[in-house]
Amino acid sequence: MDCESGTDAGHREKDPEGRLLDSRYELPFIEDLDQVTQTFKETLTKIAQAPQDKKRVSSDQMQEIIEKLVDGHYMTLSCLSQLVCRTPSALRTQYLKPMIQNHQIKIAFPKTPNDPRQAYTRGNA
Repeated sequence: MDCESGTDAGHREKDPEGRLLDSRYELPFIEDLDQVTQTFKETLTKIAQAPQDKKRVSSDQMQEIIEKLVDGHYMTLSCLSQLVCRTPSALRTQYLKPMIQNHQIKIAFPKTPNDPRQAYTRGNA
């Protein structure tokens, strides 16, 4: 499963982990897990181990995992979905929308919530 295109094209700089940098945003973007370093991808995969191994995890556990996965950067829905082995629609409906409403996470493009490039980060970022 490929992750969606995120920030605008053109000259795209990356940080040491392979995350995209965009001067308009305070945090880097992860829009394709194959573009981050192998070490960083392994770190993200380890965070998401429980939902990868189990079909069912508690809502609290999944929310905690999502918060850890999006801490320090923006991550697209498709990348999150790939990491936690859940469909994008279920992930959005069951977890992301309520977490946004509860200010646990925030979106990169609040003026256009349905933007196909939408990405998520921790609410306190």
